[in-house]
Amino acid sequence: MQCQMWKRTSLQVCNGRQEMKYLHISSLSYEVFSYFKTTYKHGVKVYDVVVKVGNSMRSLGLAQGDKCGIFGANCPEWIMSMEACNVHGLYCVPLYDTLGAGAVEFIICHAEVPLAFVEEKKISELLKTLPNASKYLKTLVSFGKVTPEQKESVEKHGSVIYSWNEFLQLGDKDYDLPVKKKSDICTIMYTSGTTGDPKGVLISNESIITLLAGVKRLLESVNEEIYLPNTYETVHLNRNVGLLQGYI
Repeated sequence: MQCQMWKRTSLQVCNGRQEMKYLHISSLSYEVFSYFKTTYKHGVKVYDVVVKVGNSMRSLGLAQGDKCGIFGANCPEWIMSMEACNVHGLYCVPLYDTLGAGAVEFIICHAEVPLAFVEEKKISELLKTLPNASKYLKTLVSFGKVTPEQKESVEKHGSVIYSWNEFLQLGDKDYDLPVKKKSDICTIMYTSGTTGDPKGVLISNESIITLLAGVKRLLESVNEEIYLPNTYETVHLNRNVGLLQGYI
């Protein structure tokens, strides 16, 4: 099994964000990647944006138990979208194009995803799922900007696409947060499986909290570098541990 370790090497400011450089040490390779920690101006906090994203989703009719896709690389918007899903009891469904041709379209249709957040450079890939996925996918939200051509392409299939800023403007009305249980689903994680189409794994709130509690206790009890398996679960874990520790 491939293992990974992230070690901070430097910190610099890039485009209004703190860019933290980490060294990825694995059994296979060495590489440097950037992890962006958002620095908001004028007192705007990550929490406020999460609330806005959640309110915007609710304004479009999404409710507890609905699914929300997220397609793209790690970024602050990815994390905030995921946390907005958690707050409002929506099932976060990560979308991957690494599971083979047609996997994104299959996951959207299989999970019946009505709204998907997408990295700006991945919009063209998501548009390839239309019109087949338009039976379920009604709203696309870019983490950045949207071109007029992209809007036209989406609208001709009966769906709509928003830029990140346009979407946040929908969230002016506050909605009551639903009551959530530890047995509720937090995320549906699709894996390639051994054969056939991707398989969806239901991960509950209890599973995530149990994992976080265990890792938090481990981190508090050791003072050395920790090796973790290179899986999506680890990425999900890193995000949440970062939030708990105040690094994100």
